[in-house]
Amino acid sequence: MKDVYLAASWRRRDEMRMYRRQLERYNIRVTSRWLDADHIPTSPADRRSIVGATVDVQDIDRADTLIEFSGDSTTGGMYVEFGYALGRGKSIILIGSPDNIFHCLAGNTFANWAEFEEGLAKMRSEEVYPHGGKHGV
Repeated sequence: MKDVYLAASWRRRDEMRMYRRQLERYNIRVTSRWLDADHIPTSPADRRSIVGATVDVQDIDRADTLIEFSGDSTTGGMYVEFGYALGRGKSIILIGSPDNIFHCLAGNTFANWAEFEEGLAKMRSEEVYPHGGKHGV
């Protein structure tokens, strides 16, 4: 996991920014430009909606992994992002409880961010010491 797209409800944007900083400590790049946007399109008729959707798709394409935070979608956009990433063969991580049957197709599911971070730390240590010992034993 080198490049990650964070999919969540717009109202969780500040929380996602915090998670981005935490991921960057692991040298994981977050491709989600929506985190820095100053406007959320409120209507499909809004010209900015086309730009926003296009940017999101580009950002998912640039990522190798999509992390979706379930539980509070009001517009359904993150479900579209999940489906798009699934169709593009991206690794998918779900944080939270599955909201729909397609969430069962996520490669890994974690109850919350703390549990994910524990799993990430373990995965990273296994990359460094693949046989469980400090010296590869």
